[in-house]
Amino acid sequence: MNIKLFDNLPPRLILKIEAVKEEEEAYAADELVELGEEILSQLAAMGIAAYLKQVKQKEVFNDFLISLFLSNGHSYNAGPLYRWAANMIKDAEGEDVELLKPFFWQIKEGKEVLNEEIHHLAGLRNAVMHGFFVLPPERNRDEAKKMEAILEKIIKTGLFEKTFGKFHFLDEHGFNGRL
Repeated sequence: MNIKLFDNLPPRLILKIEAVKEEEEAYAADELVELGEEILSQLAAMGIAAYLKQVKQKEVFNDFLISLFLSNGHSYNAGPLYRWAANMIKDAEGEDVELLKPFFWQIKEGKEVLNEEIHHLAGLRNAVMHGFFVLPPERNRDEAKKMEAILEKIIKTGLFEKTFGKFHFLDEHGFNGRL
């Protein structure tokens, strides 16, 4: 599989990209799902951190975070966490929030909707599961290109070089896999 390995990526993303590159193109669907979920998790962690650092907080989000942080963290996959983070930053304030918003929200037909390019990664998991964990090689190539484009945009924005704070789920290397 041909997906570019960028500099300055979080170690967890590098491992997922290497797994995609090492797999045969026809069988890379599982690895692509894991890479897509890691991209969503990295963004969700940054979004949650940005939300926690600002003062415009809502009880519903704080209750969710308390529940999430007190659980084993495996109750949610990356798609729902991404959506929760998107809603947390939708009305939040601050420089970090403004930097992140385009990766969560876009304007389509005059309405603010989830970023379709990135939110698509949440649906990939279902497509692979319903396709018996196999997708056609052409679809795998297409998904890899989409993920590469998303990573390029994130890198151009400098999100992986920015410090969103140090939390139990986010450190200087990005999302660390712990909720």
